[in-house]
Amino acid sequence: ALLQDAHRWNLASSYTLSATISACAKGSKLELVLVLLDEALERSALKSEAQGEDAHCEVDVVAFRAVLLACQELGQWQHSLDVLARMRRLQIEPDSLCCVVVAMAW
Repeated sequence: ALLQDAHRWNLASSYTLSATISACAKGSKLELVLVLLDEALERSALKSEAQGEDAHCEVDVVAFRAVLLACQELGQWQHSLDVLARMRRLQIEPDSLCCVVVAMAW
């Protein structure tokens, strides 16, 4: 609900998404983390289409890193590999921290 309010008030950013993802991870809610990522990517793609911008403008490496950290914290290394592959498909370049987090999840 908080993330929906942030979108409604135009306060949503990759940092808002990352904070929400981190809170879900602390509550051991990996399924919710992955749903939040899917919804954010969908919303970002729709917004990009409407504004003629690059796709996934709100979902950046910071948001993906939060998802990878959630996977690591919850011991879900298989999901972290899937998330890393998804980043590459979306042409979002993983930074060195993303790579370290994936390695640590293993």
